Amino acid sequence: QHAPYKHSFYSDYCDRRGLQEAGKHEKYTHYLELLQAFIEDCIKPDSELMDAHNAALVVEDAVDDPSHHLFAQNVWYTVLDQIWTEEKATDHKRPEDSESRVEDASLLGSNFLGESFLRDDQVAPILAGLKRKKNIILQGPPGTGKTFIAKRLAYAFMGKKDKRRTETVQFHQSYSYEDFIQGFRPRKEGGFERRDGVFFRFCEKARKDENRPYFFIIDAINRGNLSKVFGELMMLIEADKRGEEHQVLLTYSESDEHFSIPANVYIVGTMNTADRSLAMVDYALRRRFAFFDLPPMFNEKFTGFLSQNGLSKKTVAIVQEKLTALNESIRNDSNLGKGFEIGHSYFCAGLEGELSELQWFEDIIDQEIGPQLKEFWFDDQAKAEEEIEKLKQR
Repeated sequence: QHAPYKHSFYSDYCDRRGLQEAGKHEKYTHYLELLQAFIEDCIKPDSELMDAHNAALVVEDAVDDPSHHLFAQNVWYTVLDQIWTEEKATDHKRPEDSESRVEDASLLGSNFLGESFLRDDQVAPILAGLKRKKNIILQGPPGTGKTFIAKRLAYAFMGKKDKRRTETVQFHQSYSYEDFIQGFRPRKEGGFERRDGVFFRFCEKARKDENRPYFFIIDAINRGNLSKVFGELMMLIEADKRGEEHQVLLTYSESDEHFSIPANVYIVGTMNTADRSLAMVDYALRRRFAFFDLPPMFNEKFTGFLSQNGLSKKTVAIVQEKLTALNESIRNDSNLGKGFEIGHSYFCAGLEGELSELQWFEDIIDQEIGPQLKEFWFDDQAKAEEEIEKLKQR
């Protein structure tokens, strides 16, 4: 069965989710994509709901719904429509008002960021900033899941997990404008040819699908020479400088060639605040991004995750207590601070093989966190050893 299309609901749904509506002849296809994403993320994982639905189908033989489209659409039309109607009855503000956008961002993020340990009130401003600025940077200590969250933010914003509309690169000291935008490269048969860089190609791909958002993720964005890598695109990445009306001539372009960044391209960068060797982000580039801190999350979501992965309550409590105390010590050190805290992802791999919980915890301390602490207190190894010993004390 094909789901019947109701444009007013599709338009309202896109509005509430912060999604762009598709073009004139692509709205139904986009509607089905949103419906399928809803089925995969919300309908199929609910075994109790699916069992009740399948039982109902046995009673009513005339209904054939193998794709679950009709069922999912009924959920949309009843449950969600009721929620939105109740909201409108108590709050007459339109969905585009700022408060509604934050509520929408919270709902949007919760479907895709459940494993990030972020609360909805942390996710909401990030998604709102992404929508407003089009460029954001997630910054925090190592092990706080910045790259993971960057990808999940993209999927949340899209309303589905679509890897075809994302691209991830990692900056480093040798990364150049020629890698990123455009430059001349040697050919196998000799001589040189102009080649488009990864960001140039990504923008051209997004330009052909302008009604849907595309996400370019830059891991370790502060490891590159940003002014050199972005070049003349420093201006074009601004939210109000998108589109063909702001196109420019690139360094290696012919006189009749111009380039612009499509309005549907979003840039998400990640930055490690504990990397002392890196220069501060260029101020001209900094003002073009919204910055969000991702702290270690040794909270209830984290402890719940450890418990679900088979760790005892005692071990879960030890991890939370010891790492919270260590991070307080790091924050209070005048040479370190909160940018050097230890992230939660060190403990997310779970138990392997026949390791005891105690051995698992001590291996992480000895092989991963301990060396990090010795690097932090490279000029005071006694302090590093003291903190390592505190972690192991029972």
